[in-house]
Amino acid sequence: MIVDLLVTAVYIAVTNFYKYFGVIPTYQALKQVGQVSEVKGSDFSLMHASFLFLFTDIVLFLIAILTSHSFRKWGKARSVRERGVFVSIVFILSFSLSFVGIWFNKNIINELKQAEVMDILNYQVYAAVASAQDVSVDPKVVTQESIDQLKHVQTARLAAPQYWGQAKGKNVIIIQMEAFQNFLINMKLDGQEVTPNLNKLVRATSKHA
Repeated sequence: MIVDLLVTAVYIAVTNFYKYFGVIPTYQALKQVGQVSEVKGSDFSLMHASFLFLFTDIVLFLIAILTSHSFRKWGKARSVRERGVFVSIVFILSFSLSFVGIWFNKNIINELKQAEVMDILNYQVYAAVASAQDVSVDPKVVTQESIDQLKHVQTARLAAPQYWGQAKGKNVIIIQMEAFQNFLINMKLDGQEVTPNLNKLVRATSKHA
């Protein structure tokens, strides 16, 4: 019952996270739990009554326990007689199916498709294992030149960008960013601003949204 309740809560949290951010969260999202206070208003507005259907099995199980004496008697009998063998068989079967689902779909590049074919819980296991195998890279070596070299991109070094100075003399400048959350403005990570240039722009303007 407790495991069922926890799994259901995970599914609801993942569903709501996906509706808000458009991505499937992993255990690493727990590191960003401090942002909950920033987005909780929008997050709760995404909650839908249909999410409650995920608790249907739990409700039916509780009703059966509270109203049916024969069901309680049957459950106690099975727990005493078949606990070890039954649990072992279910565990081995579940582990085997999960392993097969992860192994044959591990090369899918799209994370949303991975979560769809693996199932949410299997995807979480895969994400944890894949993250543990990642090789750390010193951020200092990640430069635009190294990125261009990795992508085999030949970038022409111009004295000035093509559109340099196009906004000179204009008093209204609109900057629109795709999938950018407002709580990133003025946020600091390990004492360093996440969006330093945008922060300067916000402080120098009269309005931002």
